[in-house]
Amino acid sequence: MAQLKLKLTTLAPVTVTTAGTRVPLSATSLKVSYVMIQRDPSNAGSVFLGDVSVTSSNGITISSSSPSIAMSADDTEADEDKGYFDLADMYLDAATSGDKVRIAYIALDSLTY
Repeated sequence: MAQLKLKLTTLAPVTVTTAGTRVPLSATSLKVSYVMIQRDPSNAGSVFLGDVSVTSSNGITISSSSPSIAMSADDTEADEDKGYFDLADMYLDAATSGDKVRIAYIALDSLTY
């Protein structure tokens, strides 16, 4: 029987320096199967999650009333396929300059048989 050891990793906060100017969640490719994104409690406004075209009008809103989002790429099929998110392909925008998010992800640490 295989044993998968998973590891929780947190990243430095991602800040939108200028509202309306989107930034990637990671500057380099970072493939993860589970990601948690939390609005920083000190934010003045909402932040918006999406692809390279994210704006306040088309992104997923992360606000004080809904401060976090968790996403899993695991599929439910009984096969060897494994989905992932690349954090370099996920972008953040903000309603207020200087607002940020905190990011944690879970990834495979080791595999033993």
